[in-house]
Amino acid sequence: MSRVESERQWLVEGPFQWPERIGGHRGGCTEQRVVIDRYFDTGDRSLSRLGATLRLRTQEGDLVATLKRPLADDRPGARRRLELETPVDGAPAESPPFVAARDLVQGQEVVEFGVVRTERLARSYRGGGGPIEAVLDEVVYPDGGREWRVEAEGAPQDIDDFAAALATFVELTPARRGKVGELRRRLQSEPST
Repeated sequence: MSRVESERQWLVEGPFQWPERIGGHRGGCTEQRVVIDRYFDTGDRSLSRLGATLRLRTQEGDLVATLKRPLADDRPGARRRLELETPVDGAPAESPPFVAARDLVQGQEVVEFGVVRTERLARSYRGGGGPIEAVLDEVVYPDGGREWRVEAEGAPQDIDDFAAALATFVELTPARRGKVGELRRRLQSEPST
């Protein structure tokens, strides 16, 4: 399934519980889950140079392949990306996201370059403008480093309104890079053996 994803990401100092209300948004269900993301690219990082991310996610026993690509009308703050996401029943390499990724890089082979483990606390919010899907992630990188991230998905203006209200509850520092960018940074700084 293809869709346009609009999200913002922030770093926070540590865990917190999602409040019942954030500004004009009322909280819905809260879910905890563990997410394992395996990231792929070509040996020469062709997907990364195109701004694309190819991921294979394991969550609650399900395997999902995702290809994300930036949109031309991306704006500061909320990132807008085209997301192609499908469940994987057979070989991941034959899933539509992996096929589309190989098409983007003229058939080059894509290989796994890193794994990120995330403990996620998710909550949906309604009200204010449109719906917001908010997550608090404890992200664990291969080097053992950890960070806490908040992500909010929804319409760009709704995300901005939600973030302004959330910032009265917890200190938000805009993330300079996404998880895959942070993964790459950490892998590059590891000593080679």
